[in-house]
Amino acid sequence: PPPYVDRTLPNSPARRAKLRPDALIVRVDEFAIRNCKEFHQRIARFAPGQTVEVTYKRGTRVRKTRLKLEKAQ
Repeated sequence: PPPYVDRTLPNSPARRAKLRPDALIVRVDEFAIRNCKEFHQRIARFAPGQTVEVTYKRGTRVRKTRLKLEKAQ
């Protein structure tokens, strides 16, 4: 399936970056993301504390944000 944001947890990096459930992830750093599997494979290459640039589409607008990754809770 397309890599849409399903939900964001309170005080998570995604929430602080203002990602919402209607956001379609299209890139992580310089890598194109076409489906959920690619997103999970790409994001798994980063470690907590690293910052990644996420390009996403909301409606007709394409936006970028930076996420500082945290350890999964």
